[in-house]
Amino acid sequence: MKRILAAVLLVCLLFTSACAPQNGGSTATTTATQTTTVTEQLTTTTVPSISTTTVTEVVKGTTTRTTVKPRVTITKTTTTVTTTKVTTKVTTTTKPQKPMLRVLSIGNSYSMDAHHFLSALAAHEGRELRTVNLYHSGCSLKKHCDFYKNNETAYQYEVNGKIDWNSHVSLLDILPTEKWDVITLQESSYDSCANDSMQPYLDTLLGVITQYAPEAKIYLHQTWAYGDGYSAHNSTTGGSMAAMWAKIQANYDQASRETGLPLIPSGLAMFNAQQAFNKRGLGESIQRDGSHASESWGRYLLALVWYKTITGDTPSNTFDAFDGFYIPDDTVRAMIYNTAMDAVKAYYPTR
Repeated sequence: MKRILAAVLLVCLLFTSACAPQNGGSTATTTATQTTTVTEQLTTTTVPSISTTTVTEVVKGTTTRTTVKPRVTITKTTTTVTTTKVTTKVTTTTKPQKPMLRVLSIGNSYSMDAHHFLSALAAHEGRELRTVNLYHSGCSLKKHCDFYKNNETAYQYEVNGKIDWNSHVSLLDILPTEKWDVITLQESSYDSCANDSMQPYLDTLLGVITQYAPEAKIYLHQTWAYGDGYSAHNSTTGGSMAAMWAKIQANYDQASRETGLPLIPSGLAMFNAQQAFNKRGLGESIQRDGSHASESWGRYLLALVWYKTITGDTPSNTFDAFDGFYIPDDTVRAMIYNTAMDAVKAYYPTR
């Protein structure tokens, strides 16, 4: 066995010598340690990004390549949804509704003129007025007292400017049946300019009203003078519109002071409107027959005065629900409106 091993060793030595390189005639054995670095390039198009690490380790002349698995970095994307709450403010020009006012007039044809457009004007202004007129032609305060004492069904019943000519009611048929907010009293047109014509009848009617409608606000409706040239003018009226108006104003002012009742200044507005017409020189009249209000501008003037006085609100000047007698005229409209507002301001400066 030893002989075989020795033979093998000899063959190996001979083989090594034959293969060794020649250097300057001498033979040398060079032992070199070689380090080989292998770089592997990874190309990726994957998102998110991939990081690749190559590690080269030299171990005693042996090249060992260790490739570490790519470390994948995942970027977490958080999407935040922002919701914006939009609040839209709606603005309206509609006038807010106010509580309904119930208005009762113990009157005659002059209160009929005043009521004609009143509820319609209020509706146009966004307010509800229920207007009731107890109509008896030419009725004086004395007659109203007599009708009450005898419980006579002497009145036609008018509601919101519409009269039922077939109705026959008494004061006590109507006065206790509704919760009235406003009640008006007035003297007849002719008697309004007669001294001391209102008492004791005014006090009697005030007693009746406070008994059946204690919460109502009571007004004196100031009547107006006849136009110049009207046939009913005489020594009592003074013979002219200006003379009659002076007497009417003095009598209503006195009655207001004595009773503490506020006035609805229709008489002042009607007189001033006629003076404005006179200045135009066109022969116009605020009255239709020398006594009653004209069916368009005169009744509109009264409605404005009443509305402003009893509600305290300032109406616009855009009402257009006139009857067929209306003739459009912007100049006249402005004059009528300003006259009405000025008349109320004369008695109620802060309104």
